[in-house]
Amino acid sequence: MPEDLAGADITFNFDSPLNSAEGRANVAAFQESVQIIAGAAQFDNTIPAKWDFTKMVEDAVRGTGAPSDWEVDEEVQQSAEEAAAATSRLQQVAEFLRGGAGVAQDVAGAQVALKDAGLA
Repeated sequence: MPEDLAGADITFNFDSPLNSAEGRANVAAFQESVQIIAGAAQFDNTIPAKWDFTKMVEDAVRGTGAPSDWEVDEEVQQSAEEAAAATSRLQQVAEFLRGGAGVAQDVAGAQVALKDAGLA
């Protein structure tokens, strides 16, 4: 073993018909699993939380025979996840503000209605 690789976690993968068949089995298992999980989630929305979708997708994509260089490195992935989380937070704040504006409009409308009715 070369000195640079000593102690490293190394896995050798060999292309063979058996590996290809196992990879395709992962793709089929992923597709079926997603359908089952999505169907079950209609009745119990906690079901999807029991599954590691990131791992499921990674295994299924590898099973298609996709080149490994299609996957981004951890730094790019983390940056994209942070950007998505920030966008999600902004959307939540915007939704909250829209709701608050709706409440304020309803209160203002109620005050006008009370004035028109001579109650305020």
